[in-house]
Amino acid sequence: MSGSHGGYRRVLASDALPPPQPVRFTAGQPGEVTHRPTIRQVDVGGQQVLVTRLASGDVVAFTRFCPHMGAPLDRASLVGEAVRCPGHEFVYDPRTGANIHPTDEASDAWLSVRQPGRLQTYPVAEQAGWIWVADHP
Repeated sequence: MSGSHGGYRRVLASDALPPPQPVRFTAGQPGEVTHRPTIRQVDVGGQQVLVTRLASGDVVAFTRFCPHMGAPLDRASLVGEAVRCPGHEFVYDPRTGANIHPTDEASDAWLSVRQPGRLQTYPVAEQAGWIWVADHP
């Protein structure tokens, strides 16, 4: 069920994304001990957008594809408050879209060839038990 409200579209009930939980590790096989936050794909005005709740509790929305080479981000991982692309492990800030890695350690020549780009993000509001995502960046 979706509706619109001041340029935003209602896409999820707030409780559809779990609140952030501390990571608790127990002894076990490496494959048994994982932490994978939920990244949900939602329809926003006919466009598929990814939505997740960060460890800080903030909800963010961003495009389905990495700006570097177009890898699908529905299998991305969250590293702290950032999104890591599964394709080439480029890391982006899901609030601003800024490339964090490899920009933080790469030379200008390398970056001009690789062109990490900027992750397309969408404004999000959490109000009255709903998560609202703007239908345009």
